[in-house]
Amino acid sequence: MNQHKNLSDLRITKASGEKSLYDRMKLIQSMVRSGASIQTAEMVASEVESELEEGTSTKKIYRKAFKLLRQKSVQIASQYHLKQAVMRLGPSGYPFEQFVGELFKADGYDVRVGQILRGACVNHEVDVIAYKENYVFVCECKFRNQPGSKTDVKVALYVHSRFNDLRSVIEAENGEFLKHMELGPYNKKNPISPAYNPDRPIFFQGAIVTNAKFTEDAIQYGECSDLFLIGWDHDGENSLLQMIRRSGRLPITLLKSISGNEIDRIIARGIVVCRDLLEKIDIVDELGIDKSKKRRLTTELEHIVN
Repeated sequence: MNQHKNLSDLRITKASGEKSLYDRMKLIQSMVRSGASIQTAEMVASEVESELEEGTSTKKIYRKAFKLLRQKSVQIASQYHLKQAVMRLGPSGYPFEQFVGELFKADGYDVRVGQILRGACVNHEVDVIAYKENYVFVCECKFRNQPGSKTDVKVALYVHSRFNDLRSVIEAENGEFLKHMELGPYNKKNPISPAYNPDRPIFFQGAIVTNAKFTEDAIQYGECSDLFLIGWDHDGENSLLQMIRRSGRLPITLLKSISGNEIDRIIARGIVVCRDLLEKIDIVDELGIDKSKKRRLTTELEHIVN
């Protein structure tokens, strides 16, 4: 392809279908945030630009940059590929809920996924409950597998309403709630679980966790109603992206050495992060994966995890 004569005038196509001017610095910064050096990012950007045309999709730009980064570092490329990998955790939302649970565990929380809780009016299935130091997050996970989709104010209103129905019951039960959930010291299976201090009240907070962005109305409502919002890149260090990077728990949908079908079968066995798969690598024997592919998989996992 012929390189566009003036990149500053070139318009690219975003996932939403909207056209915007190509921004070289934005591309470079996305690679640097993933761990690439400035020199590597600039070199990759130049190679990507050699194939740019008017209307080139951001998806195509990303794929080219990812391919080039992967030739230099599997680990850096994995960081760069995170958003797309999380979107591949679907089509149902349950693997995403498991993944969110793993992120909270990495932050020192005791976690339960998919629990039924009694509210003042009705029972509710709660996606993730995370407990640490008398603090309990009651999380609703909103998984999105379409680029450009957003989590809007209707979701925030719905989650806040559910949490209000739960709040009076679980606050009245206080320690009994933890006992019922087998959280804290009540969990005999987890002796290092965060300790419950009976002299301190338990603080409950509703939360929305999504791999998408929030609309402005959703953010405004969340701030007003004291809902904790964890979006892909919302609120800096509290974003889902930073939780993933801080935890070191990377989704197995990053893997390239096994097929999508094999990844789905591993997820069905309750493994959603690369670190866990590396520790339980022999599980792939049950899938009929041959020894040579298993060796390639193990090498890829070691590069990603270490």
